[in-house]
Amino acid sequence: MPPLPENLRALLGPIAGAILLLVLGAVGIVWLSIAAAANAAAMLGAIWGPATVGAVMLAPLGVFGLMTWAKTWRAATAAPLQGAESADASLAAIAAAAHKLIEKSPLAALALATLAGLLATRYPVGLSLLANVLNANERA
Repeated sequence: MPPLPENLRALLGPIAGAILLLVLGAVGIVWLSIAAAANAAAMLGAIWGPATVGAVMLAPLGVFGLMTWAKTWRAATAAPLQGAESADASLAAIAAAAHKLIEKSPLAALALATLAGLLATRYPVGLSLLANVLNANERA
């Protein structure tokens, strides 16, 4: 083995331990699945026992696939976001309201900016709703 720098030599032990731990965990899962299949075969029969154990082991993969499909389906069926012009107008209205509010209460202006930031990142449609509420308050 070629000479290794001291910091790599210090990492060899923990890396070997982690690999050994992973291999032993995999062997343990195999033995547990064999025991579960044997017990399920004794309780449910020679066909349904192992089939049930296999279905239980594949269930996380099915849940992951279902969640991935739901995410892509939601993205495909989501309503298109508003145009950049209306988003800019909403931000301009909120900024104007914050500038008016900062003279009365800097803390309230900070709360308004925080709420606008939250709406802009999580619920972009809510940004225009907030701008409409602020404009309605100015008109009244």
